[in-house]
Amino acid sequence: MLSIYPRGEIFHIDYSQGAVHLVRGSLGTKHKDVALRYQHKLEIAIAEGAQSSEWLNLSRTNFPPKTLGRFAAFFGVKSSTTWKQFRELFEAYKKRQASAGEIIAATVEDYVGVLDCFGNFLQEQDISRITDLDKTKIEEFKAQRFQQMSKSKRFTNGTSLELEIVRLHHAFAYAVGSGVIQKNPIKVNRKRFDETSDADPYTGDELKALRLTCR
Repeated sequence: MLSIYPRGEIFHIDYSQGAVHLVRGSLGTKHKDVALRYQHKLEIAIAEGAQSSEWLNLSRTNFPPKTLGRFAAFFGVKSSTTWKQFRELFEAYKKRQASAGEIIAATVEDYVGVLDCFGNFLQEQDISRITDLDKTKIEEFKAQRFQQMSKSKRFTNGTSLELEIVRLHHAFAYAVGSGVIQKNPIKVNRKRFDETSDADPYTGDELKALRLTCR
């Protein structure tokens, strides 16, 4: 049984069988009508099964990725999402963040630049599905990007590449949270990073290098 309930000011959703709570999570909204719409869409997805297109449709909404990922994993949803489809979802998510004032517009542009570069690499490798990525391909991309960046006069060290990999890590973290993939293929060194401040502590020249070397 699927049900919604308020916890504090925010509505949550719970799937249970009898007295056993199997999977639950936040719906990220204070509004009951919105929560009911999410509940209805999730009910359709569950009823239609793991192959239902409603799972992908839900990821295009403001349905919290972490909660959707939990439900998708529980119901055995195996993603066949292409890179193109995921990119559209992730860009839409970042634009919603910018509209809400959570990040600045320049940060969205930086992500778009990174996605352009990675998309070009995937096209060269004849990879279309995001689930076909592995650590080996990520390392090949890193090596290629370092060579491309090192040819730029603006490139002075490896921090631009580090920033690009951090942004890709964030993109794949969103994919994990949305149930598109099970594990993030990119590991990053933990360091101070705040995307709301336009990628501090990296310089403006390094960010320009990141964009220009992919053209």
